[in-house]
Amino acid sequence: MDEADPRRLAAEGRLFWTLTRMGDPSFEARGESLVTRALNAGQALLAAEVAVHLAIVASQRGEQDRAERLLIAAREGLPTSPETLALRARISNNLGNVYAYRGDFVRAQEAYREARQLKLDEGDPVGERIALGNMALMSLELGEPAQALDDLALSLELARRTGHRRGEAWS
Repeated sequence: MDEADPRRLAAEGRLFWTLTRMGDPSFEARGESLVTRALNAGQALLAAEVAVHLAIVASQRGEQDRAERLLIAAREGLPTSPETLALRARISNNLGNVYAYRGDFVRAQEAYREARQLKLDEGDPVGERIALGNMALMSLELGEPAQALDDLALSLELARRTGHRRGEAWS
């Protein structure tokens, strides 16, 4: 099977997730290779999904510059369509995390707002609730407790409306 065959790339994507979960040290090189080959084969969505996962791992290791580069490249490679709303929101949320880890709370707040809007557009109240919680944390960091309370109140309302009991506790 050709390396650019969509079925092979999809299978390698599943292998990538498995290796990541197992903690296999080869996952990173495989992921980077898969991003390149997926892009070359016109599989922007797969490339972006893998890049986002690589960015999350990099961020967890404290490699915020690398995480930011991966996330921005993933976002720039994605088409703007209803099918990519969830992934674009995930990218924005993770960019917010990167900025928050750096202490850049204004940029983090902007990224979380973008994630919330994308979740609103997608019709995902659970994702919107998560974005609101992140926005509230940034409002607190920015010395805006009234805004934080407003965001948390909206988050709680969404959690109750959707029956998300754990979300109620977190709001």
